[in-house]
This record gives sequence, C-alpha cells and structure tokens, in this order.
Amino acid sequence: MITRIERRMCNDEIWFTTGLRVFLMVTCIALLMIPVNLIAQDEDSTEDDGDLYQTGDQFDRFDDPSLYETGVHFDTTSPAWQWENPFPTGSHLYAVDALHADSMATVGHLGVFLRTRDGGTSWNAGYNTLGSTGAIYGIDVVEPDLMFAVGTYGSIIRSQDGGINWSTLLSNTSRPLNAVHFYDANNGWVVGREGTVRYTINGGAAWLSKFLSTTKSLNDVTFAPGNGNLGWIVGDSGRVFATTDAGTSWVTQNSSTTKHLVGVSFVDSIHGFAVGQSGTIIATVNGGNTWVSLIPFTSGYHYDVDFVTSSVGWVVGDGGKVFKTTNAGGTWVPQLSGVTRSLTSVKFVNSDNGWAVGSFGEIIKTSNGGTSWIRLTKGVQAQSILQAITFSDANNGWTVGTQGVILHTTNAGRSWLPQASGVSKYLTGVSFVNSV
Repeated sequence: MITRIERRMCNDEIWFTTGLRVFLMVTCIALLMIPVNLIAQDEDSTEDDGDLYQTGDQFDRFDDPSLYETGVHFDTTSPAWQWENPFPTGSHLYAVDALHADSMATVGHLGVFLRTRDGGTSWNAGYNTLGSTGAIYGIDVVEPDLMFAVGTYGSIIRSQDGGINWSTLLSNTSRPLNAVHFYDANNGWVVGREGTVRYTINGGAAWLSKFLSTTKSLNDVTFAPGNGNLGWIVGDSGRVFATTDAGTSWVTQNSSTTKHLVGVSFVDSIHGFAVGQSGTIIATVNGGNTWVSLIPFTSGYHYDVDFVTSSVGWVVGDGGKVFKTTNAGGTWVPQLSGVTRSLTSVKFVNSDNGWAVGSFGEIIKTSNGGTSWIRLTKGVQAQSILQAITFSDANNGWTVGTQGVILHTTNAGRSWLPQASGVSKYLTGVSFVNSV
C-alpha cells in the first residue's frame, strides 16, 4: 500500500513511502509532463519476514504474498524510481549466482536485477527486467557476460553483456519458472510449476519440452560440475529426478522424504544435498541411488544449499539463519548472519567467499567461510509500516509509521536515522515548516 506521495517543487523530486521502504524519483521537467504510470495494489499489507508457505499439497515457492511487494507495483519509463531505503533495493531477492569473489548477480521481485563487480561497493541495478512487474525467480551466470534468468509467465531472458541488456526467449509456456541451470554456454535446463521442464541445446535460441512423470512444482535443477551427463531436479512432496544421459531420460529417485524440496547442490558426480520444508536436509554419496534424511536441527524452511566440497557446505533459511557443515552434514554450526529476514539463496565461489540474499533486499557476504558476514544492504531497518513522508527543504526529511517510528534524513535521503517519538501508537501524518 502506498501510504504517502509528496512532490517537492523546489528541486523537482517526488518521494513516497510504502511499507518499510522509501522511494525517490528525480525529475527535471514540469509536474504535468512526468511520464510515470504508477499502479498501486493494496492487498493486505503484512510485516511478515517473508517465510514461504503451503497451500493444499502444492508448495507455492514464490507466490507467498509476504515475499512480494504487495504494497506497490510500479511501472516507470523515464525518469525512473530509485530505492533510497534500503539500498540498493528493498525488493525481495530470490536467487544469487557468482563466478568470482567480488562479482555477483541477484534477481527478485518487480523484475529486479542487481550486479556488482567490486564486492558490493557499487551496484548496477535494473527493474522491470521482464518488461513488466513480474518476478525473476532464478538466475545462472554462465560466463562473466552471459547469463540467463527465469520467472513469472514462463519468462526466460538472456543477457550477453553482463546484464545491461536482456532479450526475451520463447519458452512455450505461461507457467512460472523457478530455476535455471546451464552446464555450458549452449546446454541449459529450466524447471517450474506443474512439472514444467524446458531445455535448450543452442544457447537459448530454441527451447524444447521434456516430460517428467509429475504435476508437482519443480523448484531447482543442477548438474554435476564438469559433467553435462549427470543432472538432478527437485520439487514438491520430496520429488527427485535424475539423468545420466544429459537429459535424454529422467528417472525418479527415492528421496526418503515427502517434504517439499526447494534447493539442491552437487559438488561432483556422487555427493549431493537437497533442502526444503520443516528443516529437511537429505544427502547422497552415490549420485542419488540412495538418499538419506539428516536429522533436522530446525523446524523452519531451508531455502537453499551450496557445497564447495563433499564435506563443506552451507544452508540458509528462515529468520536470517545460516548453518555450515565441515563434515558432510554430520553436524551443522549456526553462523551469525547479522540479519533477521529470511535468506532465500546462497552461493559460494570457494571455501572462503560467499554471498546470500533474501527478503526485503537483504544482501550479505563473507570472505572467511562465514565466520563473519557483512551486511551490504544499507539503510534503517525499522519494524514498522511507514505511513507518511515530508521534506522541509532539499536535504531534511521525515517519515513516520506504526509503533511510533520516526526516521529523519539530513542528506536528501542517502541515509536515515531513527528519532524517539515517545509513543508506540500509529503515526499516520507528518509535516514540517522548516528543518527544526
């Protein structure tokens, strides 16, 4: 829900608040000429931290309203809205991939795409990457400049210049697609809702259908590093499929669980792990011929898993939780992520350097195997729905919200600091005649 829009004629800026976020649009033209199409959708706003949920027996991995920007869907041409708090985005992030310690790409709701090549010091940000306000659920960085992403409405998109420009590829489906994996520049696989599987052998120029014996949602796909013959797909109700002939045929494997599986990682042709609902972790040491359920150490969701060796790996999940194992899942040690929002994806490029992303734009990184994590998302974390915003001049502004929250900026929104209101009630309006 957009709770307040304010235009400051003094320097052609428009600010608005929605939920926990603050937006700025900088313009250089008259008010009546601003080419903006702003569409607000007011479903029941929530302060949920973005946990996934289940409806019936189908695990709706990415359709949880608490993971979506239910308050605002916007479509802008030029000039564009930019995130001010938090930075670089407040959109929920669903997937992350990286090739090097300082270079990563992440995607999420509202078609957001973020790329850094300097460890998070600076960001290249894009929105509406799908040409709409649809969500991007999966990304695979195949080479530094070649990447593929998938999302709502059966969308498959490709960039050949590091994410600057994207082209839409014909998937021949309108079902949401959850994950994408290429084992080389030409051969890739995509999985999604209702057992949807698509594959390409020519770098995405054409996508073919593959039938699997399920109508359950398929949530992740991977291939053994350096071996395009061996691949695995995981999905709802404990579904696991495997191929040993580059996807010509897929066979069902007994996963030893009926819980929904949402992430899978193989470090070689035989050692693999998958994670999901109710703290589920399953492991194999023989390519999936047998899977063993590891003893759950949490009741929440594990949203993703990544191993760098057969012994060393990480899982991420609800409430900013990160766990590491150094003995192939025998024991898991919690790590302090520094965030409380759900982490939905994790990627390590080696045993030291890794990234994790999650709801409300959370981005964290480590350079020491998770001993310490650095939060790259900048801005105030206020457990409040922001209701109104005002500026007294070009630099000084205030926003207020539930639980008596007041945030103040003195540098045109580049940073915000909390102020004590002395109350815990809803604050729904604010106005200043000057900076004091």
